[in-house]
Order: sequence, then C-alpha cells, then structure tokens
Amino acid sequence: IVLLILLPLCAKADNSQLYKQLDAAIEKRAHYVEVKEKSLNDIKQGAKYVTSNEDKLKLYEQLANGYKAYEYDSAMTYIKKGLVLAQKSNNILYHKRFQLSQTSLLITRGFYAEAKNIMQKIEPKEEDPLDYQFQYYYTLYGLYNNWSTYCENNEFSKNYNQQKVKYLKKAIELSPKKDAFYYYLMGELYYFSNYPNYNKTIQYYKKALSMEKANSRLHAMTAFALSEIYQKANNLALMEHYLLVAAISDITSAIKENVALQNIALFIYKHKTRSLNKAQEYINLSLEDAYTYKSRLRRIEISSKLQLITNAYTDDIKTTNRLLNIALLVIILLLL
Repeated sequence: IVLLILLPLCAKADNSQLYKQLDAAIEKRAHYVEVKEKSLNDIKQGAKYVTSNEDKLKLYEQLANGYKAYEYDSAMTYIKKGLVLAQKSNNILYHKRFQLSQTSLLITRGFYAEAKNIMQKIEPKEEDPLDYQFQYYYTLYGLYNNWSTYCENNEFSKNYNQQKVKYLKKAIELSPKKDAFYYYLMGELYYFSNYPNYNKTIQYYKKALSMEKANSRLHAMTAFALSEIYQKANNLALMEHYLLVAAISDITSAIKENVALQNIALFIYKHKTRSLNKAQEYINLSLEDAYTYKSRLRRIEISSKLQLITNAYTDDIKTTNRLLNIALLVIILLLL
C-alpha cells in the first residue's frame, strides 16, 4: 500500500524535474540552433573543395537530410541542386534518392497526392541498393500514416491504414536488424496492427530509446510515440513524462518540425499541472517553430490549441482580477 501511494508521487516529482530541464533547454535554444548551423556550415564549406560529382551529390544529400526537420526551404534547395546535378551527371540512383527526399518533405507539408505521384515513378528495382529500397518503403509508410491521420477516421482511413501497415512490414524486412531504428519500427508495427499489443509496443520503443542519443531525431520520435501509448492506456503521469522527454530532444537537436511542445501546452491546459502562463509560453514557441519551418499543417494544428489556451488564460486573469477587486473592496470596508 505504501509503495502504491509513493509511486505516483515519484512520477510527479520526476516530471517536475523534467519541466525544469525543458525550461533550461528552452533558455539555451539559441545555442542549440547555433550548434546546428555550425554543423551545416562545415558541410557547406567542405562542398567548396569537392570536385567529383559523386562526392558533391553525397554532400547535397547530407545537407538535405540535415535541414529536413529544421528548415524546409533550405532542405528543398539542396534537394533541387541534387536533382539537377544527378540528371546532368546521369546518376540514376542519386536522382531517385533525391526524388525520395523531395517526397518526404512534401509529406511534412501535407502534399500527399503530389508525393504519391513521385513515388510511383521511382519504385525500386531488384538491383537497387537495400538502403534505397528500405527508405522507399519507409517513406511510403510515412505517406499513408500521415494521410490516415489527416482523414480522421473517415471512409478513406481504412484503406490508408492497410497500406500503412503493408509498407511498414516491407520496410522492417529490409531494415538493418537490431539497431535502434529497427526496434522503433517493430514498436510501430505492434501499435498499428489490427490487434495492438501495447506491452510489446512499449518494450520495443523503450529498447530503441535506450540505444539512441538524447539529442537525436529518433530519440524524440520514440519518446513521442511512447507518450501516445500511455495516453491510450490512460496513464497520464507517464504520458506527460515522455512528452517532456520528446520536447527536450526536439529542442536540444534544434528540430523545428515537432509536435511534443504543443501537446505539453495542451496537457497543462487540460490537467492544470502547471500555470496557464506556462502553457501559453510553450504553445507560442511551437507556433514560432512552425513559422520558422513553414509548416502549414502544424500552424493549423497549433492555432486551434492556441485559441483554447488563450481563452482559458484570459478567463484566469479575469478571475484573478475579480478576486483582487473583491479583496480591495473588503479592505476598504474594513478601513471604514
């Protein structure tokens, strides 16, 4: 009985510590962006001294991947440079790789039909490298995953969900076994199967999380996935815990295409775990990131949440002011 009483208190204390870590990371946001920019600028400087087309294509791909979840326009710029150079040098494989990267970016902006059209033109062949085949099917999985989420359980969702699981299985077959990404994909498979197994899902996600650095994109994705599992299980303390872990990872890796921070703001609004002032701060930062990345979908998502939080924050201020006015009136009456 004592243990059962103490466990929620420990979880709450742990989350309080994570809020402190999150606020500390937010204070250092400019530093993490500076580190990211320096890393990307180093690659750009290296590209100046590269003469072979093959090496230039590799560097363009590195830059496109580096900017992918950080700055949409820059990522697309290097993808287009790669497409032009690959076509000019008649490098068919790299041309397909850059088209695949272009598709991934279009998915983040909600251009699903356009992404699907490109995917149909670059279907992998048996002679293509395994890593290309893997990325192709993983991208298709991402396309149908986003598309089904966008549909919000309408008449098209069932088909998109079936396609999603089909391509996820193909990606897992081609994935390097026993690395963090493989365990993450296995967690996704158990989560999205017809009969979800949450214990297996959590087991695989936690394995992936333990193998990844805390400031990586995959670490943030896995922590966010765990928060969704615990939300389904109605375990709010652990849901909040992993949302905070995901948000800290997003900030320390300077990821601008993110969801965790806005969900923390909404969590605070719903469960009053922190002041509404803090929720307002987090949702505004999320909106700033969405504008920096130029994510139309994220801006739409955040706008609805922002309205809820802003209204609640305004009501909170009105209530406080009303109480202050009553207190002032009582003091005046007492003085009289």
